[in-house]
Amino acid sequence: MARSYGRFTTDIWRDRKFRALSMGAQWAYFMLGTQADITAAGTLPMTTKRWAGYSADGTSDGVSDALNELVEKRFVILDFETEELLVRSFVKWDGGINNDKRRPVVMESAATIASPIIRAVLANELSELGVSDTECDALCDSPTDRQSPFDRVVVSTSVSPPQPSTLLPQPTTRSPVTATKNPRRASRIADNFQPTPDDIAWARTKNITDTAQRAETEKFVLYWRAKSGKDATKLDWSATWKGWLLRAFPNGSPSAGRGAASDKAMGWIDLPTPDQPAIEGRSA
Repeated sequence: MARSYGRFTTDIWRDRKFRALSMGAQWAYFMLGTQADITAAGTLPMTTKRWAGYSADGTSDGVSDALNELVEKRFVILDFETEELLVRSFVKWDGGINNDKRRPVVMESAATIASPIIRAVLANELSELGVSDTECDALCDSPTDRQSPFDRVVVSTSVSPPQPSTLLPQPTTRSPVTATKNPRRASRIADNFQPTPDDIAWARTKNITDTAQRAETEKFVLYWRAKSGKDATKLDWSATWKGWLLRAFPNGSPSAGRGAASDKAMGWIDLPTPDQPAIEGRSA
């Protein structure tokens, strides 16, 4: 059943950490907490394009930046594997856990969460709200999941003001000779990353439609922009994108062979084809 309200108390403005967020991140937090499809446990499916449409000047990149900031400050937990999002403290603000009639709904919603990371974080929140350790442990895959669950959360430092260097990927010390012999260095994903025409044409040979490519590219960029540490840098983003698609569609996308006209109408990049080997406006 869709919700008709999102409850936040005025005490939230006494939270120094919340007041330290940017206005965009604060807007995103309230926006997430007032979604009709948010569960009693405070979880949502990730739909950045839909959320961007709630503002006249909203963009997917703007929503992604706000989410990255909320993740970094631990107001939101994202799991890109299950495409789930947890609005932290939602259970506290909503008050359902303290209501005898609504409490079973909260616990049932928590038990249906696919992400083990989100379930572990939520279990700790519920414990602080008086839920028994037995019930909280039952939400986790193993008794150790509740120990330092944030260590497994993807955190970005790309949006907020510069943080201590320990949070940022550390450069490898190189001698001048080594750097000269191996000038190619790994880098983070570009903010405006898009697959090249050759990449998209390659994906078509794997029976992955343009529509599927576009959807996975949005997830791909959001995931890697939020990733931190040494694993967040790659030597070849084209190859990384191809690997992402193969994992998502090992046997091709379900609608392969259909919808080429609608793909182009929706604005995906014009691609080389057997009867038109060059991109429009360029010679072969």
